Amino acid sequence: MMKRQRLKQRALSLWLPDWPLQRVRLERPALKRCELSLYCQQHGALRLIASDRYAAGTPLAEVVRGKVEQHDPDADRETLLRLAAWCEQFSPIVGIEPPDCLHLDVTGLDLLYGSEEILVKKIAESFQRRGLGVRGAIADTVGIAWGVSHYASQPWSIVRSEALFRSLPIEALRVVDDVAVFSELGVTKINQLLAIPRTALASRFGSELIKRIRQAIGEIPEPIVSHRPPPKIQVETRCEYPVGDRCELQSILSGLIQRVAAELARRQQGALQVRCEFQSERGPLSFTASLFRPTSDSAHLLELVVMQLDRIAIVGPIDCVTMAVTSHAPLTTWQQELFEDSRREESRRVGLLVDRLSNRLGREAVVRSIPQQEAQPELAVRYEPLAGAVRSKSKRVFSKIVRPLHLEIQPRPIKALAVAPDGPPLQFHWHGDHVVRRACGPERIQTGWWRGRYVQRDYYRVETSVGKRFWLFRELRSGKWFLHGAYD
Repeated sequence: MMKRQRLKQRALSLWLPDWPLQRVRLERPALKRCELSLYCQQHGALRLIASDRYAAGTPLAEVVRGKVEQHDPDADRETLLRLAAWCEQFSPIVGIEPPDCLHLDVTGLDLLYGSEEILVKKIAESFQRRGLGVRGAIADTVGIAWGVSHYASQPWSIVRSEALFRSLPIEALRVVDDVAVFSELGVTKINQLLAIPRTALASRFGSELIKRIRQAIGEIPEPIVSHRPPPKIQVETRCEYPVGDRCELQSILSGLIQRVAAELARRQQGALQVRCEFQSERGPLSFTASLFRPTSDSAHLLELVVMQLDRIAIVGPIDCVTMAVTSHAPLTTWQQELFEDSRREESRRVGLLVDRLSNRLGREAVVRSIPQQEAQPELAVRYEPLAGAVRSKSKRVFSKIVRPLHLEIQPRPIKALAVAPDGPPLQFHWHGDHVVRRACGPERIQTGWWRGRYVQRDYYRVETSVGKRFWLFRELRSGKWFLHGAYD
């Protein structure tokens, strides 16, 4: 049997330049023959947001020619949504990126239209007939398509390699906040930015820049989310008479969960967060149950919901019960095996344990650690709740440098004695006196000037005369010693 070849993803980005002006003229064609300016309030003053004659940001008082109207961003978005629905004739998946961009998933559509060139020509002619100016690009990722559509010299482009994208200005990465800093550093093109080590970029500019780079070059996915969201999974029961008994409420919740689980199974989705709301004469009451892994198992959902129900005080009879799935993800499917897999059963039990602990102790009490590319050890990890979140497959961070398994939350000041001012310690005091038999180092760790508080440290791995091993450092500015961790 021949293997079915998976189609390579292709995305089309459509940019509508001066969309506020185009939107007004689309609704009122009579304005096509006159100069038009739109204004809004910015920083306490009335300034132009778009204009045929004047630059954006020009004070309204300086406008002496043409027709002037107030900008309506809500109308811009509503018209963009209607335009996205109209574009469904070209692709079944159309997303919007406010304020003026549409994304179409055109994977495999070249087979339908004959080629991507024919598809682009058909879309360009359709927009021209509607009187709309548009620029577009097809590429392997949304990031590249967006950048090329905005900054390439040609109004329409079909990108086969990253060479064109790498030659574009940094603005093509959709990182508006950092452009000025890069200009001061002399970095103006994407290829110059990609030559800088990512660890340096992450520590200086944060994770958003790295995310945009990885999305553009295809390391992490950037799916096109349809402008038509799927219908919300929500069920409701109105009581014939007010209910105050917990057993009756549990029976009502059981019926609602059966309906929710059936809808989840139909969509091949699993719940990650379920929210329950009760309406009574004394006001609303609500709680949320969170899960470690997506599930449509009604028995497991009921167990967690009842667990949350036991934690709240019902102050009055309930008139209405509503249950909604506020977060969900695709269900994980397993191929049936001839013999039982103990690892799968162990994984299932761990998931159940996390769900019960998270709903008993609170979602923020059960977390996992995420390693970060960070020189300063106490900032090299962040924590996120295990339950109720859609987890993406992120690249794990491994360090070639040996670090202690136990780190102090904050470095502990200690008294240490060293022969040389910049040499290793000979002895130190920490819950008693310790004589250093061997020391390895120094390993200098320092943070950038942009952090505000400049950190400069010399770290040593030391072994005492009784075989205990510690991680110590000297603060270079003050010369004081600290204990940061201990080796097992």
